[in-house]
Amino acid sequence: MSASIHSDITFKRTSSDTYKRKRSYL
Repeated sequence: MSASIHSDITFKRTSSDTYKRKRSYL
């Protein structure tokens, strides 16, 4: 259960990281 919560947090962090990178690239 906590592993699934941890991977959800990691996924959200990764997506927002990618989003920021795309914005700064544009």
